[in-house]
Amino acid sequence: MSVLIPILKLNLSCVQAASWVIECLTQVNLSVTQTFNVQWLPNEDAPQAEDAGKEADVGHRVIIFLVRRGSAWATLLLYGEDTQTWIAISKPPTAQEDAGLAALIQSILQSEARVHNDLQALSSI
Repeated sequence: MSVLIPILKLNLSCVQAASWVIECLTQVNLSVTQTFNVQWLPNEDAPQAEDAGKEADVGHRVIIFLVRRGSAWATLLLYGEDTQTWIAISKPPTAQEDAGLAALIQSILQSEARVHNDLQALSSI
């Protein structure tokens, strides 16, 4: 069973946060693959799979990334509501190198968020 760890709250739409995450992690030679993207508006009954050309920044959105370095991997989950996005990292509890990758990802994103003033303390959530 994986462990889900919240690491950031950003004042960005989920689409903007996803682009930012990809940029931050690929700059340090991590492989980032989007595996899931769904959006829904507050008045919709059920989420809809994201159309390739549709990138609205309103409503709710979930984007999931698989991040790899060699054989180590971790999963990032982005949940956005309009102009705020929460990022959590999921990692398997057994593999030491995967835990190291998760810690590296968390450190990179938190450091970059501080530089860009997009980080809000998780304690305020």
